[in-house]
Amino acid sequence: MNEQVERFVENRRDSILELLSRLVAAKTVNPPGDEHLAAEIMRDALEPAGIECTAFEKEPGRTNMVARIGSGRPKILVACHFDVVPPGSGWQTDPFAAVVRDGRVYGRGTSDNKGQLAVMLEVARLLKKNEDQLIGEVILVGAADEERGSGLGLE
Repeated sequence: MNEQVERFVENRRDSILELLSRLVAAKTVNPPGDEHLAAEIMRDALEPAGIECTAFEKEPGRTNMVARIGSGRPKILVACHFDVVPPGSGWQTDPFAAVVRDGRVYGRGTSDNKGQLAVMLEVARLLKKNEDQLIGEVILVGAADEERGSGLGLE
């Protein structure tokens, strides 16, 4: 299974890196959040693939996004979040520009949680292409406000 995951990522490396670069550049530092910036990237990535995205906001700009592939049961929900903590000091690169160095990607949110979201957006597109083989429903959530208690996220 690990080999399959590695192949999946390797075969889609450029697409995942492009998504991750766009997500890192979206300044979703919480506060104030501005998760709508990352939600737009999620919508732009999924809707051309035929995946409908639904936005929910408890406050303007604090967007949560839900995408669904397949239908019925079982249902699997994968939750990622859009917001990041402030970058702090000590950065050797621009925290809002994804930089690849020695096989690693540096930038605010790459490991929590924009890297995972970029991969899941690519997985969602693959699942949509093979939706006729999918048993059940996969729900992908991009949530707001995870870094500050999730009060503006989804219940």
